[in-house]
Amino acid sequence: APNKDEHKAAMLQAQKEYEAALSKMEEDHKKGNDANQAKMAKYADDLKAFYEGKFKTMKDENETYLKKMESEAAEYKQKIEALTNDLSTSKSDGDALQNALRDRAAKEKKLADQIESLKTKLADSTNAASANANEMLKAQESLESQMKQIKSDNSSLSNKNEELSGKLKAL
Repeated sequence: APNKDEHKAAMLQAQKEYEAALSKMEEDHKKGNDANQAKMAKYADDLKAFYEGKFKTMKDENETYLKKMESEAAEYKQKIEALTNDLSTSKSDGDALQNALRDRAAKEKKLADQIESLKTKLADSTNAASANANEMLKAQESLESQMKQIKSDNSSLSNKNEELSGKLKAL
């Protein structure tokens, strides 16, 4: 009888130790999951803030440059109009004014081409920022999928624990 009681006490002690170890492991696993989830959320927020800031800076710089080019184009247009008026009133300076007008028109065309190029670049940078946002959303979805898998694994561990506890009690 003493061997049977000792054996039973040893089995109860082993079961308690196993349950305590399993409980600690589950708690550590949950803490690790929570910490990883918080880190990934912070990383996603930091990444989003970085690209939003970068995009805003690029957009502001491009808009400023675009406004400057449009302003210069308007100035050149006004100057061309002024030169055209001077040409009609002064026949003797006609040839010189005609040459200046051609130069101004070429500069205006060059500026207009630069403005169009900047508009294209601004649209491209907007599309790139949109693509980055889509990549961040895909990364977030992947993280959520991983979290679901971890929760499923945790549930599986709990089921296995209950199964092993049942087997221990049966012994």
